[in-house]
Amino acid sequence: MEREVVRMRRENEECGNYLQNVFATFYIRVLQQTVSAKRQTTRISGLDHDIIQLKIGKKGSNSVDREKRKNENLAKVIDTPGAV
Repeated sequence: MEREVVRMRRENEECGNYLQNVFATFYIRVLQQTVSAKRQTTRISGLDHDIIQLKIGKKGSNSVDREKRKNENLAKVIDTPGAV
């Protein structure tokens, strides 16, 4: 009888540990998604100025490069004889 009680306690503890691990894993994933969503919201709303400035700076330089290439390509077309 005593062995049975010890075995049941051990199984109960193992089951409890397993459920705690499952819940902890689930909770961590939910927190990660929440933090990620808050970061996106922060970036969009402009509360995190450093991230916004980095993104704008990066996109700004890419936009400038893109605009410069576009103008260069347009100039090539205009300089080409017979081009409209």
